[in-house]
Formats: sequence, structure tokens, C-alpha cells
Amino acid sequence: MSHRLSFLNRVISLLLGLTLTVIAVWSVAHASGNDLAVEWAARIDHDAIDAALASQYFPLGLIVAVVVGVVAGGWLIMSNLRRHAITRVPSPLSEDGGEIQISAARVAAAVGEGLKSFEGVEDVRHSVAWDRGRPTATWLISAQPGVDMRALVAEIEQTDVDVHEALTGIELATSYKLHLRPVEGS
Repeated sequence: MSHRLSFLNRVISLLLGLTLTVIAVWSVAHASGNDLAVEWAARIDHDAIDAALASQYFPLGLIVAVVVGVVAGGWLIMSNLRRHAITRVPSPLSEDGGEIQISAARVAAAVGEGLKSFEGVEDVRHSVAWDRGRPTATWLISAQPGVDMRALVAEIEQTDVDVHEALTGIELATSYKLHLRPVEGS
């Protein structure tokens, strides 16, 4: 997810949350007979609302608002659901005669297989995707609760060094997420 999309999601969530909170607080206050909420409700000009609803432009305005809302909502949903997967990353060793590309997904799969052979590791899943504007390889390592953590962390650190040495000059961030299975019988 890009910084802009993340910021937009947070702003929309904040505005929607604040709006719903204000409506909920005002509704509860009005229903409980709070003087300020009742006074604000009395200031609503019902004649102006009725005149707006009776206007010949109201249906057209409503249709435009619905179309704009559907398009904006559809765009927001699609931008959040769009896969940001990366299959190949360009090598800086490319020349004018052609471009060298490395299959980042295959490199990640090979690294995952290497980590899976460590004693106590049950499963390794990998993904290569854009994260915060950078191509990032992520490994989710599932291990048994009794795994030798120091040795596993050392193995992960050495693997990270090996990946960056093998892909010298290629911009690929790495992320290792270690999940331990629950201890049985406790």
C-alpha cells in the first residue's frame, strides 16, 4: 500500500468515524432530553428541507451524488484490493543491448525452502510486493514453540545477508515475520 493510499484511508476513516460519533452522541442526547440537543433540533428549518426536496433539481442532484459516490467508492475499493505483487525486478547490470531481470518470486521461494529446512520450522510462506513504495520480499516463518530461537534468528540474519549479497545492486527490501505455534497442553 502506498503512502498516499494509506493516508487517504486514514483520513476517510477519521472523518467517517467522527461523523458517526457526532450523530450517535447527538441522537442519544436528544432522546434523553438534553436541553442543548433539543435546542439544536428546534433550529432545523423544516420548510427549507421540504422546499429543497420539492425542487425540480433535487432528483438530478441526487443522481449526480449517487454516481459520484459509486465511482469514488469503487475506486477506493479497487485501489485497496489491487494486488501489488512483483514478479521481476530489474538488475543494475543491464546495458543498452537488453535488460537483465531477476525473478524475485523465485528467489523468495528458494529462500523459503532454505529456511524450511531449519529444525523446528514447520512452514515458510513468501510474497514479493510493493510496500511503501519499495519492492519488498516478505517471509512468514511458522515454527514450533520449542525451536532454538537464537539459532533460528542467526539463520534468518545470515539468510538476509546472503540475499542482499546475491542481489547486489537490486533494490529489494526484506522482511521476516516469525510466528511460533501455540504450546500444546498448557
